[in-house]
Amino acid sequence: MRTGRSPPVVRRAVKPNAGLTLARAAKSARLCLASCVVASAVPATAQNIDYAVRTTLAFEADGRRDLGLTGEAPTKTTFLNFAPRAIFEFTPAWTGYLRARIFLPTNRLAPFDSTEPDDQRPARAYAGINELWIQYGGFTSYPGESVRLGRQHIRQTDSSWWDQDADALRWMLDTTLIDAEVGVAHPFSTFRTDGVEVPASQRNRTHYFTQLAADWRAENRIGLRAVHGTGGITQDLTWLGAYAENGYYDILGAKRALSYAAEITHLTGENLDAWQASAHLRWRPLRQGPLQIGAAYAYSEGGERNGRSHQFQQTGMQSNNSYFTGTKTLVGRFNEALQADLGNLRVTTAFLALDFDNNDASLIFSRFQRDDGLAPIATNAISAVPVNASRDIGNGVDFVVTHYFAREQRRQRLLDRGDTFTAPRRRSLISLRASLFQPGEAYGPAARTDHRVLAEITIWLD
Repeated sequence: MRTGRSPPVVRRAVKPNAGLTLARAAKSARLCLASCVVASAVPATAQNIDYAVRTTLAFEADGRRDLGLTGEAPTKTTFLNFAPRAIFEFTPAWTGYLRARIFLPTNRLAPFDSTEPDDQRPARAYAGINELWIQYGGFTSYPGESVRLGRQHIRQTDSSWWDQDADALRWMLDTTLIDAEVGVAHPFSTFRTDGVEVPASQRNRTHYFTQLAADWRAENRIGLRAVHGTGGITQDLTWLGAYAENGYYDILGAKRALSYAAEITHLTGENLDAWQASAHLRWRPLRQGPLQIGAAYAYSEGGERNGRSHQFQQTGMQSNNSYFTGTKTLVGRFNEALQADLGNLRVTTAFLALDFDNNDASLIFSRFQRDDGLAPIATNAISAVPVNASRDIGNGVDFVVTHYFAREQRRQRLLDRGDTFTAPRRRSLISLRASLFQPGEAYGPAARTDHRVLAEITIWLD
């Protein structure tokens, strides 16, 4: 943090490098040509425009993020969030989408809209653009095939690889039996008026990604996915993964008696080799009943052996929020008060969930352990770090209850063609989240239990 003014900078006239100037001119020309081609191909006016505004008023209370070890005070924040969005249908093949935000907080949030805490920044109101893209779907006759260019939300169902707004180019194919995707993403800006920069871990970094999944039998899918990250302050890393599931995260699907999901991932880089694996199982005793019982286990390697790192880390584009309890509410996979990321972590989870038409609730218990007692872990809501070599990180309890208003919004195409990461039915809601994290031996005997409470009301206007 800067504590004074910087000395004046003396600028000298520098003769421009001719080669550099020509390279920049050529790059500008290529960008201009590409823009002109896209602009000439897209009709000037939209044939149909759908719009909506998602308005959220929320109160968030955090306990001592340092677990009482350094004297950090609890925080309370109220914020109002306006999120207008519109989808523009120029032709059956050309579609555009805009999702913006006006955010009004009373205090800082750590974190909000980022995987990195903003402890050094005061609360600021800002306006921003979350999504602004153009899409072409006329290459084939498949309705689920398209190319999308611009700032867009990239999300995979478990949110453990992707769940972020990103500047990207993607080709997508989603049919009854096959789901495929190839893309490249590079963050140019946060597109916020408060001047917040791209998180340091993602700055000047490019991600190349792909996935391919297919049904090997009815309602049972296997898939492969890969991500390669290069540039910035982080070394080049490559994630290769395989998964299988039967619609575990698809809460719009049939109410199955037994749902499962499993994944294994290998991470490689310079002097780095690490693994991660997870398994989920959810049982509905009565096919049409609201009760669901589930368990999950996640393992991620950590530490160093024989001079080679085995510390797993996620892509940095994940949120770990998913519908893993089987309700209509997104829930944090690794405890809302702790918000852990996979890496040197073993997590055992058990949960009960009730899913009614207009109400749902989830009660979740999580047990956290380190794979290597001498290696670190990554947490987004707790600032304290382990103080000894114990593997016992602690226990977490989450309770989430949501009431949905009965009326569904009429502009469902915003969901079908736009921000598919939102709730499966666009309905106004009232929600309460309460989370506790009880630190284990790794934080020492002086550590105290932390909590996070979030109450929100969301109204859709269309």
